[in-house]
Amino acid sequence: MFRAIAAPGRIAAALFAMLALAACAGPGNEELASFSTSGVGFAQQAPKVYDYAFAQAVKRDSDSLLLNRKRLRDAGASGELLVSTYRANNAALKQRLDSFAVMKRHAADLQAYFVALNALAGGAEAEAAGKAADDLANGVAGFAPKIKEIAIKGVAVVGLIEPVAKLAVAGFTNARLQKHLEAHGDAILEAIVLQKAMFKLLLEIESDPAQISFDIALREELANLKKDLPADWGQRRLRSFNFQLAPNPISLALTAAGELEANFKSIVEGGQGTLARLERAVVQVEAVVDILETEFKGS
Repeated sequence: MFRAIAAPGRIAAALFAMLALAACAGPGNEELASFSTSGVGFAQQAPKVYDYAFAQAVKRDSDSLLLNRKRLRDAGASGELLVSTYRANNAALKQRLDSFAVMKRHAADLQAYFVALNALAGGAEAEAAGKAADDLANGVAGFAPKIKEIAIKGVAVVGLIEPVAKLAVAGFTNARLQKHLEAHGDAILEAIVLQKAMFKLLLEIESDPAQISFDIALREELANLKKDLPADWGQRRLRSFNFQLAPNPISLALTAAGELEANFKSIVEGGQGTLARLERAVVQVEAVVDILETEFKGS
């Protein structure tokens, strides 16, 4: 279920060459070069978080169907309505999978963009690096209309996009970098905000799931003294509280996206950002995704 777009590996090791370029960047460009390294790490992990979110959605839906099936069977009712629900839910999940595919392609293009931005900020072959960054920024921007059409369980991405002021690009010693940011900085900031809005949406619908069928089934089983409680009753009750042993990767991805947005805005406008905090946020996403991937492969 968890499929990486890029080859797996620790961020620091995989991006060693990019960090070397950052060290060679001219005055005023080092922060942007370091920022782009974390940007690559974020974009590498985002598709895995979408895979996790889809797996969780299917699991919750399957649990709900199983509980409803048991209730209908105990009542001696027909399963036709349950089959209709199954078909409708499958259609909705397929639509969600298509939406996630858009977000994953968007993340892949963002990853390629951040690699180009790192090269441009590093100062080597500025004109060629600038052209590559321009082209990739245009590609990333092309996803915006499609992403803004996405809605899941009645919650629209566009309704969760926070207003963002236009960037006031600071002066950079690298003139080609300056030109690029003036032309494409706002589009890249919007791309980061769109990923953030999607993670916010997913966290919102995951934090407020339809627990009615769970609660009814648990209460009915508890009240029926003629039958023993199912062996997994306690585990299902625990799940009804959305109890998680590990941090939620969607929540961590939302935090990382927020850090990415704040740092890009700060650095482009002449500040230093909070790069250590950004790097920490990205590494936390990677660490939790690695744990979940290991558990998934072992199950």
